[in-house]
Amino acid sequence: MINYLYKNGAEPSTPDAGDCNCSFTCDIKDITYLIDYLYNGGSPPCQY
Repeated sequence: MINYLYKNGAEPSTPDAGDCNCSFTCDIKDITYLIDYLYNGGSPPCQY
């Protein structure tokens, strides 16, 4: 995600793959959502 958003890395396999918070966009909020889930017991990523 960070490579894609900020370092011209490869885009996610599908448009939905990077949208962890179901906002229909792939942005920094998805990264913080995922970190919260992995390390702080936050809500799991959405599934389309």
